[in-house]
Amino acid sequence: MGSRWDDGAESLVFTTHGGLFVLDSADYFINNFGAVTAGLLEVVLVAWVLRRVDELRTHANAVSGVRIGLWWKVGLTVVTPLFLGYMLVERQK
Repeated sequence: MGSRWDDGAESLVFTTHGGLFVLDSADYFINNFGAVTAGLLEVVLVAWVLRRVDELRTHANAVSGVRIGLWWKVGLTVVTPLFLGYMLVERQK
């Protein structure tokens, strides 16, 4: 297990004056596009493509002291995709 010359080379950018710009750019992209896009894709996949919301609700009710009902299904299948989609569209402006 030898050390190569480029091990950690990408970390060197943070020691320069431009490092804060790179960090800020990566942070902006991940928080505004990456996390929202991943969340939207996940909720659409689970709720609309795989149609596993009822199975998830049954499991959650079986292992939790808090019972979730129809409001959770509506929130996950309708409200959440609408809000996340709106967030993505608004960030493009």
